[in-house]
Amino acid sequence: MASFIAKQLVGKQMDSVKGAVGGGEATGEDAEKLAEQQAEIAEALAEEKRKRDEKHRKMEAEREEMRQGIRD
Repeated sequence: MASFIAKQLVGKQMDSVKGAVGGGEATGEDAEKLAEQQAEIAEALAEEKRKRDEKHRKMEAEREEMRQGIRD
C-alpha cells in the first residue's frame, strides 16, 4: 500500500511538470479529478497511520505483559 501511495505522489509531480511544459489549461474536470485523487491519497495515508498505530499499541501491550511478568 505504501508503494502505491508513493507512486501516486510521484505521478502527481510528473503530471504537474508535464502540464507546466505543455502549457495545458486545467479544466474543471481535471481539477475535479485532482481533488478526488488527493482525497483518496489522504484517505490511504490515514488508513496506514491507523494500522500502524494499532500495531504499535499491540506491541506495547505485549511488552508491558512481559515487563509485568518479570516484575512478578
